[in-house]
Amino acid sequence: MSAAGLCTAVGAMILIISLIGIAGIWFNSGGLIISYFCFVLLLFIIQCIAGLMGLLYKESVYDFAKLNLRHTINLTYGESPNSALLWNAWAQMQSDLNCCGAISHSDWFYYPGWKGMKFVPDSCCNLKSFNLNNSINSTQNCGKSLENIDKVIYKQGCVGPFTDWLLQHLHITKLLTLLLGILEVNCFSVNKTDNELVFYTYMGLFGSQVGIKTPCKNSWEPVVIQNETTNR
Repeated sequence: MSAAGLCTAVGAMILIISLIGIAGIWFNSGGLIISYFCFVLLLFIIQCIAGLMGLLYKESVYDFAKLNLRHTINLTYGESPNSALLWNAWAQMQSDLNCCGAISHSDWFYYPGWKGMKFVPDSCCNLKSFNLNNSINSTQNCGKSLENIDKVIYKQGCVGPFTDWLLQHLHITKLLTLLLGILEVNCFSVNKTDNELVFYTYMGLFGSQVGIKTPCKNSWEPVVIQNETTNR
């Protein structure tokens, strides 16, 4: 499955689970709420496993990123919409992470569109270098300036910064998932306790006066339960 297909599938699954939770609350259905809780718990377990795999196989993640980034450099060549999207993605990543190419800037030397010339995209140019080097007046086509190319471009490849960025956001996602899981378990426990109290109230097991939660309010109102005796 492609990355786009995987993201679409995950998004659709989360949407369906959210709709189940909304329906459970709207119709006050215990079955739907329990199903929603089970799905959220399953997602939490999957997230924990994915995070653990990411920590155990960090080197594999690095190698996977290196292989795929190198491969996508060649895919940016062409007239298809996907090629344009990949080119823009590379430009954004190189500008944001201050890097060039997969392993180094020389990865772009084999780009089919350069026709054997040792060029790099303009997004590889280090903007700070233009303030220090007065001989360069514009960033346009700076990646094709063979004279000064070694002075104005990023030399570091994008595999390291991209992998670090990916793992950093994975840690944030794991923390948010953990907090969400704790919140879900707490809400489920509170909801279960409330339902038990209402049940016991109707059964009259708490004595003469207990609290019951009204359907339209979040406050508890006292309800007096009288035990009738029959005098014969």
